[in-house]
Amino acid sequence: MVTRKLPLVAVVGRPNVGKSTLFNRIVPRGDAVVDDMPGVTRDRREDVASWNGRDFRFVDTGGLVPGSRDAIESAILSQANRAVEEADLVLFVVDAREGITALDREIAQSLRVRSDRVLLVANKVEGNDQELAATEAASLGFGEPRTISGQHGRGVGDLLDEVVARLPEAVLRESEEETVQVALLGCPNVGKSSIANRLLGEERFIVHSEAGTTRDAVDAEFRYDGTRFLLVDTAGLRRRSHVETGVEFYSTLRTRRSLAKADVAVLVLDASRKISAQDARIAGMIAEAGKPMVFALNKWDLVEKVTGTAEAFTRLVRDKFPRLAGSPVVLISALTGQRVARLPETLRELARQQKVRVPTARLNEVLQDATSQVHPPLRAGSKPVKLFYVTQTGSAPPVFTVFANDPKAINASYRQYLHNFFRDALGLESVPLRVTFRARRKAG
Repeated sequence: MVTRKLPLVAVVGRPNVGKSTLFNRIVPRGDAVVDDMPGVTRDRREDVASWNGRDFRFVDTGGLVPGSRDAIESAILSQANRAVEEADLVLFVVDAREGITALDREIAQSLRVRSDRVLLVANKVEGNDQELAATEAASLGFGEPRTISGQHGRGVGDLLDEVVARLPEAVLRESEEETVQVALLGCPNVGKSSIANRLLGEERFIVHSEAGTTRDAVDAEFRYDGTRFLLVDTAGLRRRSHVETGVEFYSTLRTRRSLAKADVAVLVLDASRKISAQDARIAGMIAEAGKPMVFALNKWDLVEKVTGTAEAFTRLVRDKFPRLAGSPVVLISALTGQRVARLPETLRELARQQKVRVPTARLNEVLQDATSQVHPPLRAGSKPVKLFYVTQTGSAPPVFTVFANDPKAINASYRQYLHNFFRDALGLESVPLRVTFRARRKAG
């Protein structure tokens, strides 16, 4: 099969210059945490952005503090440096309001050897005063800064025009095998490592009764029926109030990064105990990441069974997680190996659905069927809503964009109706597809 490697753009800068705000502005589904407190972003976050028909990978990094002895800040620096090494283009962001600091100059010095791949960006420019102040950034040695406001969108379009103009074309690569990246997530001591060992056919990961044995996200691969699986066994996620600083805290960050990179996720639950609030939080994290997932109810061998027990447990999971009700439920025992062999085929099918490309003609057939059965609602004082056409604007997860004369007039219930109609008509019940709405531009 042919795979496409997209060019990579990395955003770097000191803490609190607005890198995550810019990320959220450029990535359609960007949800990086933004706060006035410096250092909120601590691990690099990657997603696919698109501008003028060009797709590229866009990476948000934590605020850089070169020379810091703090373990987390050192780890952030390491992750950001790795992103810079891999990047085709680096956006070096400074704060025009605060002016150039000693830390900005230190970061500039570290980027000097890559100056041909660096675009200097002065953020928080919202008027003539900041525009004038931004000229100071030219002293960093990367030419005149591109002035923007990530919060309000000012100048971001011009910046993106230059970004895509400087990026290389995507590289097409021949690959003999399909690869599916899988993240195993769950609370501590639910059996993630045991499941991984079963899938791998060897004792690759340490298994111990003490919760938290796995402290970092560790990759291993196995093959099933012509498909290569890259399996990531992650650290158990505890409630935030119970997470300590240091190794465990950074392990949690690595777990989130592994989820962002994964094609599919497995949420491991302990079938011998009640579903907890933390289980629900992890499921929500997977849903927010837009990843299809499998519920793996482990330790099924410990459950006392009567007629209908399996159906009852499956129904319980679907009731507890209504947002993920279409996700498959597999009842397994890592200890005995019961049904663990069913996971690879289920994961492969989810990955296929996640990456599906639906022909535009087929999408518009579905849209016509949906609107003929239920017309768009009328809003008092506004023109009738017209849905002109739909096209696929993203994959992993699938994103379908409907062009309309007045998107704001489409209420939440009709949006949900179209979402459900597309999901059912296209057989994508198990993946978190998105339906978005956009105004059609008038000719001329």
